[in-house]
Amino acid sequence: EEKLPDDVLCPPGFLGEMVTHHSRTAWFDQPKLALAGALALLATLTGGKISDEHGTRTNLYVMGLAPSRAGKEHARKLNREVLMQSGEPDLIGPEDIGSHAAIYSWLAQQPTMLFQLDEIGRKLATMKDAQKSPHLWSIISVWLKLWSSSDSMLKGDAYADVKKTKTLLYPHAVIYGTSVPDSVWGNLTRENESDGLL
Repeated sequence: EEKLPDDVLCPPGFLGEMVTHHSRTAWFDQPKLALAGALALLATLTGGKISDEHGTRTNLYVMGLAPSRAGKEHARKLNREVLMQSGEPDLIGPEDIGSHAAIYSWLAQQPTMLFQLDEIGRKLATMKDAQKSPHLWSIISVWLKLWSSSDSMLKGDAYADVKKTKTLLYPHAVIYGTSVPDSVWGNLTRENESDGLL
C-alpha cells in the first residue's frame, strides 16, 4: 500500500488538528480515516459560508474504507462531539437513510447537514435494484441533484398533496460513509462511474 506524504495526511490548520486529535484518542491510529472524517467535518462547518466565484460550495461526499474492527467509528464519533460541543448539534444528520423523500424532509428543516453513514456498502447494495426497493434506489438520484444544487434551489418530488413537496434553498449535504472495502467495490455499478456518483 502506497503511503501518502505526512503533509497530505496531516495538513496544517484545523484539518491537521483534527487528525492529530484522532491519533491521540483512537485505539487504532488511522490517519487516512482521520483525514476523511476531518474533511467531512470541515465541509459541514463551512456549509453556506464559503463559495468561489463560480458558486462552487464545500459540500463533499467522502468514504472511509477499512477492514472490520479497524477503527472506522472514531472519526464519526469525533465529528459528533465537535458539533455538539460547538453548539451545532442540528448539523448532525441521521446515520441511516430510509428513503429519498426523507433526505428532502431533513434538509428542509436544516439545509446544512452531515450524514455519517456506517456500512455504506450495504446501503449501496440495497440501492442497486429499482424493482425491489424504489424508495432506496432513488437515493442516489437525490444525492446527485443535491451535489449540483448547493448554489441554488432544489424542489423535491411532486405529490398530490402539494404540502409534501419540499423546497430546499442552497442545500448543503455532506456525506461521510464508512465501510469495509469489498462491500463498497462489490456494490458499485458501471452506472455509478458514469452518472457522477464517483
